[in-house]
Amino acid sequence: SGPGFAVPKIEEFAITPEIVRDIGNESSVSHRTKSIKELVDTVRTKRLQEGAPETLYTQTCDLLHPAHGQDVRHTVLYFYCCLIQGQFERLDISRTHFFNLIQDLRHPEDLSLRLDLLKVLTDKGKCLSHFEDKAPQFLLQWMPEVLSAGRAFDFLSLLINVIKFNSSFLDKEVVAGFVQNTCILCCRTNSESDVRLGLEVLDSVVGYSLLSSEVLPHLVPTLCRTVVLAKLSEPSWRTMRNLQGTHLGHNVISYLCRILEDRANYRDYTLLKGAVFFVGAALWSHKAVPTLKHTPAAVLPSIYRALDCKHPSVAYEAAVALQWLIGDPPKPITPFVWKFVLDVLEKLVCLPEVEQASASSQQLQQMVHDIVSKVEKSYDEGTYKGCPQRLFNIVAKCASLRPEASLQRLIQYCAEKAQVPTLNWVTNLSEILEKYFKAEPRPSVRLYTLNVVSSVLSNNRHLYEEELMKKVLLPHLGALETDPDPAVVTAAVQLLTDFFQDSGSQQNSEVLDIVEKVLNHPTWSTKPNGAEEVLPVETAARGLIDVFRKKMWLSPQCAVATFRLLVDHVRRQYRQEPSVCQLLAPVRLVIMNFLVSLRTNALYQIGMDEGLEEGIRYSPHLLCLFREGSTMRQCSPASAVTNSGVAAASAQPHIAHLCVKEAFDTIIASIREESDWPVLSTVLQGLPGLLKDKALVLCGQMSFRALCVRLRNQANERNRKPLDQMHRVPAGVTAS
Repeated sequence: SGPGFAVPKIEEFAITPEIVRDIGNESSVSHRTKSIKELVDTVRTKRLQEGAPETLYTQTCDLLHPAHGQDVRHTVLYFYCCLIQGQFERLDISRTHFFNLIQDLRHPEDLSLRLDLLKVLTDKGKCLSHFEDKAPQFLLQWMPEVLSAGRAFDFLSLLINVIKFNSSFLDKEVVAGFVQNTCILCCRTNSESDVRLGLEVLDSVVGYSLLSSEVLPHLVPTLCRTVVLAKLSEPSWRTMRNLQGTHLGHNVISYLCRILEDRANYRDYTLLKGAVFFVGAALWSHKAVPTLKHTPAAVLPSIYRALDCKHPSVAYEAAVALQWLIGDPPKPITPFVWKFVLDVLEKLVCLPEVEQASASSQQLQQMVHDIVSKVEKSYDEGTYKGCPQRLFNIVAKCASLRPEASLQRLIQYCAEKAQVPTLNWVTNLSEILEKYFKAEPRPSVRLYTLNVVSSVLSNNRHLYEEELMKKVLLPHLGALETDPDPAVVTAAVQLLTDFFQDSGSQQNSEVLDIVEKVLNHPTWSTKPNGAEEVLPVETAARGLIDVFRKKMWLSPQCAVATFRLLVDHVRRQYRQEPSVCQLLAPVRLVIMNFLVSLRTNALYQIGMDEGLEEGIRYSPHLLCLFREGSTMRQCSPASAVTNSGVAAASAQPHIAHLCVKEAFDTIIASIREESDWPVLSTVLQGLPGLLKDKALVLCGQMSFRALCVRLRNQANERNRKPLDQMHRVPAGVTAS
């Protein structure tokens, strides 16, 4: 074999008798301290002979007596620190002497040096050789004193290593004491670094020690309070997650639930906030603890009770927990669990911070409504297994803050409950109009409500007409003229007139009054600001014409009243200023087209020429008024066919008489006053058909003479209105 390497000889420093004499009690104290100071560098940097540490200790330990003073003691203690540091691997049995020294010193001013001595003696807590049975209990007893002295950083750093490297020597009682003192420090200190180190101690305890449930009353609340601090949330959650992954995991969840249910904690918002977070994060978040098997039904009641504290920060964490539970996309949840989910969600929705959010609670409000939207999405997709009634009750409680699509879904659901044979369905329908028409400010929602109600009315009106009229329509649509939204009024008038057409209710006159007030609206029919305000008036006119078309067969008296409303409205328009009159031209166009379509037969029965293939149908219930000279008599079918003395038609309850003269007077006024070309053109084009109706001309003969005079004047160029004063004249139309 080849030659080996030479092993260098390590020179050892010898403790000579002179050194022993200089530091021993044979010399004066001052000389001894001077000699000790001179040895500091030597013992720290050089290797001493075997047995030298024991010699140095025995020769100097008497200087630690209180009689020699603080400075001498500190000099000796510092010397021991350097001695241990330099001769750490050669101390052997001397370690016990040094540890006993640390234990026995009681002077408060020595605390820092005692701690430094313990750090070097244990290699920062990693080695407890020769005193491993005494060190844990000593550290526990000494811990409050050191922490109170402001040496938390050094002591906790030492303690972390003690736990990690010597956990087998730590009894449960000692570990519980470490946890208790550390938790007290974390809850009382203002030092972030101390709290962070305290959390490391707790994490080390969780990871390296076998904990008992006795530590939970200290450990769990402390983590609940630190996790809500932004800079400490991550280490707090890591420690709690590790704790929940141990054999105590289910005990931890149970203890968190007890915290949430204890009314004594309702003013400790920080504690409750952290507890709610830990429950939700451990069970339902993307970092949930897989070994925990608590069902949502087991913990949601506790979260529900915690919301009684009515603090927005606790509510926020509850909302976060619900978001995790429901998931995105929504997770499958059993009907039993949905009950508790809705309990919590309902309480969140009713919080003042959600109902009327401020700048500080806007995020909470948004989160709660996001949860409601997720549940609605589950309902739409068919995965929602909870009670639909409860879900929509929750939506109804926050209806003013829900988006339009959500309200439409709610209204549709409510409408399903407002159908025969559902109990109190008429009341339910009335409530829909009360909540989502009268009290709702959003036009689109109000329009949707009217559309849904219209569908319900059309399905049930024939059997419940009187009840619907009395409890639904009249109470909620009785003041349309005061509604500021033209689009909504337009839809409401359309609903009323559609219902009115086939109605035989005794309240029909009240419906007619409502439509009349819209037709003669104090603003829209006199000073409209644009076409959108004219539309309700036009819709009322069209609706009344449709009512006339139906009522001439069913209720002729109502048809006559409708006719008079339309004629009176046109006359009102011609008394307006030209600019207003022009804006209302679409309304006149509808009414004049109706007037020139009126026809009578030989029996003086009224009909309407609507260009149908089957021809004109005449109502036997609506007759003309016949005029002779200055007298007027009512015409009936009997008097028109025979000369027998049959009673007059006025005595027949199902027959009414229409004064055609009012129609002719209106047509004459139109020819004289009209400045809108489409309206005038409609009148002039409809006149030939009107004049061919001999019975109609006969019934309105006095107006007919005036009509002829007006037409003659219109043909006379001197009396004709100039074409440039007409509006909406088509291209190519000239005065000739």
